[in-house]
Amino acid sequence: SKWYQRRVRESIVVVTLAYLARRPVMMLFSDDEDVIQMGSDTMWWLCLQLPFDHLQCVLARGILVSFGKQRYIAVTMGILSSCVGIPTVALTVFLTDLKVAGLFISYLLFGVLQSVFLAFRIWKLNLSDEINLAATRIKESTVDDKPEEDLIGTVNLAYNVENENVVGGQEGDGMNKDQAPRRG
Repeated sequence: SKWYQRRVRESIVVVTLAYLARRPVMMLFSDDEDVIQMGSDTMWWLCLQLPFDHLQCVLARGILVSFGKQRYIAVTMGILSSCVGIPTVALTVFLTDLKVAGLFISYLLFGVLQSVFLAFRIWKLNLSDEINLAATRIKESTVDDKPEEDLIGTVNLAYNVENENVVGGQEGDGMNKDQAPRRG
């Protein structure tokens, strides 16, 4: 099975366990039956949000940071927090009868929207341009202990655009992703 299918199954297991354990978890924090009931009733919103929270971490910190898109992440989070998150919390918590559930609904909305914006940005990335930009940055870097050719080779290790090698060494080495060593 593919790695992402395994991650989806793991996410489903975590969400299911969190949902099933919602009442015992609430009992750890309070003896008051009203608090336990309110927490148990709103926990399913958090269970819905968990996969989106994990997804936005992977998209932002795992992929976009690797391509140097920290500014996009910061701007997106700032805009979504101030234009969507805070107003939604204010509306759902204070102006409706949702109370604590409104906080979780706002958190879910923020997570879904941020995941969509980050996924869209990744979809719009031009991988060859990003790799060429990385190669240019490496050429311009001032690393004294390695020759320039070795530094360029490290970029080719990750992705070789010319030969469509996903994992390989220098350009034209003939190694493709099926021949590459597996990581455990």
